Amino acid sequence: MTSNDNARRPSARAAGWRALGPLALLASLACSPAREPAHPVHTAPEERGSAFVGRAAPRRPLIEVSLLAFRVADDDGGRAARVTSADIARSVAFANDVYRAAGVRFRFDPSELVPLHNRVINDLEGDQQPDWRAAKHAADEVAEHFPDRLVVFFRHGRGPHATGAGFAGADYNFVVMPGWSDDLHCGHDHISALSHELGHHLGLQHTFARVFDVPSQAADFLAACGGDARAFDGDGLDDTAPDPGVRTTECQAIDVLELGAARVPLARRNIMSYYDQPESLSREQIERLRWFLLERRAHRLKLPRNQPSSALQVEQLQILAQSGGECWPQRMAPFGAGNWSEGRQLFCRSQAGPQSVRVRLQVEQGGLQRLELYATRAPDYGILEVTLDGVPLGGAYDAWAPAVLASGAIPLGEVRLEAGSHELTFVTRAKNAASTGFHLGVDALVMLLVDPLS
Repeated sequence: MTSNDNARRPSARAAGWRALGPLALLASLACSPAREPAHPVHTAPEERGSAFVGRAAPRRPLIEVSLLAFRVADDDGGRAARVTSADIARSVAFANDVYRAAGVRFRFDPSELVPLHNRVINDLEGDQQPDWRAAKHAADEVAEHFPDRLVVFFRHGRGPHATGAGFAGADYNFVVMPGWSDDLHCGHDHISALSHELGHHLGLQHTFARVFDVPSQAADFLAACGGDARAFDGDGLDDTAPDPGVRTTECQAIDVLELGAARVPLARRNIMSYYDQPESLSREQIERLRWFLLERRAHRLKLPRNQPSSALQVEQLQILAQSGGECWPQRMAPFGAGNWSEGRQLFCRSQAGPQSVRVRLQVEQGGLQRLELYATRAPDYGILEVTLDGVPLGGAYDAWAPAVLASGAIPLGEVRLEAGSHELTFVTRAKNAASTGFHLGVDALVMLLVDPLS
């Protein structure tokens, strides 16, 4: 939908009632489940968020984000998520303590818990489920009806027994949570779970690289890695300590884990860990999540996908010449299922310096053409320039990002072309200071005939 449609769209709550009718009303008024043991207060609310940055003033400017929560059930209203507006309000209040140092505030209107009867979304399990691409697309479609809202689905999960797991990622536009009473951690409610998944939505990774059941497994792994604790590093950030990720230590009140001869400190207060006391962010985590949040806001909280309705697949075009690097078609599903046109791109690798690749572009009908490029952004990509028959198109495009992301449409302007063969060149001759390479990735090209040649 376009931004102009937003003025005509009913509120989320009204849309939910109107679409779902009496069954949804009954489901939303169901009795609340029995309350589970409350989360113990490990850290006073005013101290939350201070573990790694102290009591420094929050980052500015303040970024406010409006959450829209859906209480999901099956198509027939069965297996509804066990969550109430009060439960979500508690989780959001906790999240605001966690993200205070980052200068981020989440807003949630308790009157706006929207019922949604959708079996596909109610069965969401994550990128390991066989139908993940279709399920992700269904959830993204719902989320895209609500621009400028961060959409959170509270769902039951697949099967008769409710899941206790949530998940989120930077490559899709929603967060998935379990019912409140189905998610216990260390014998009490898991009030930090939403804060953790919001971190993933904003580009943060776990502090651990993998999970071990017991300390001996972590000790063996560490020994196999030559005793280098960096093998436990899950996010690559300098100011988050490598985390062994041992499940049996999550609920124990220990700050150091002995693994053979090594003593490994546990960052128990980091929100991206699995420990029982997480409520803080490091400075580098704050920088990363603010970048992602500002990027999402630039797209009305919905990061773009490369899904043009009709396009030329650049990876299928004939390569005429390349210099400074090597190019090949690359599968993009591991970086976000359904986010790239036909799931592939032309990837050109150059770690050391500038590179270029020239491809043949066949124009079927001459005339004035409006061109749009769909490309890729990544931590090791350069600044992309495009020329057509030696003439520059559009402006230079900085393809650096802290994660692998689809660019969405990049306008290249209008150009008058004759029918026949042309040469399209992609160049990276410079890079963002944060980038570690000069790589480039180009996905698809849209050519819209504006004015045919007579």
